[in-house]
Amino acid sequence: MDWPWNRKQDRSKPPTEGNLRQLPRWAKVAFAARCARRVQPLFATFWWKAPREHIAALDNAIALAESFSCTSRIDDYDYDVASANAFNAARAAHAADANAEVASAHGDLTVGVEPSYAASIASNANSARAAAAAALAATRAADAICEAISNADFTTDGPIAAEAARAAALAADRTVDARQAVTDAMWRDFDALTEAAARLRWTNDSPIPSDVFGPLWPDAEPEWWPNSVMIAASASAPAPAPPPQRDPDQLELRLTLPADATDDEIAQATADMILAASRAHQAAGGSGLKPDWMKVYKTAPVPQGVRP
Repeated sequence: MDWPWNRKQDRSKPPTEGNLRQLPRWAKVAFAARCARRVQPLFATFWWKAPREHIAALDNAIALAESFSCTSRIDDYDYDVASANAFNAARAAHAADANAEVASAHGDLTVGVEPSYAASIASNANSARAAAAAALAATRAADAICEAISNADFTTDGPIAAEAARAAALAADRTVDARQAVTDAMWRDFDALTEAAARLRWTNDSPIPSDVFGPLWPDAEPEWWPNSVMIAASASAPAPAPPPQRDPDQLELRLTLPADATDDEIAQATADMILAASRAHQAAGGSGLKPDWMKVYKTAPVPQGVRP
């Protein structure tokens, strides 16, 4: 819908502080979290050597902002710690970017170096820079909580949320056609918030329902948008038989791993699978998934001549 306050906006760029001024404080937090969530997979995609703790730090910072915005709660939770952890991930990605640039310069100046090598390293530098921007978007999502809580008169223009939007757009720059797609999605989110705020008469104390936005990608996931968490299951393993009855309110996930997988590998693969499922749920407009219980089955060898 063409809202009057948006008719003269340049929608080739993310919403600005001036645009976000009209939103209630928790809507700003929700907007920042949404921007960060949309580019979150790009962090691990563009920095494929990213440590697991950095990947988890981004998810925690974004989830915290989502939780605060939809409950409008004010408590002593360490949201500053979540912000610091996400920022450490951004700094680490930026360091990888700097190292790649140094390597690129070294390749350009070294006699006999294959030309494609320097180009490859330069590409790695750009990728790490995009990963750092995605981490910064998550950082600003957590920072938006602090801004909402600490701002006594709630008249802020929303600079933190605007910074989250700019960081998300920068993260998308690394992929062809991604920046405008991300920017267009930001404006859809902004329109959804402004429309709901006017229709429901939100105040600065109003919680923001998680379904106000709808799916991350209403039409379909873009081809460039990655699922950065991939679980490789054994292709030769037979599919387990489904249980006779299932609770309709529960989702059952099954993961097949090699017989020689270590406990750490099993734990990590399980965590990755749950994270991937949670992201898929959020992309479809949900609030994410949390495990209720887990059961491990170990295949036992059958002696020769014995029918299983």
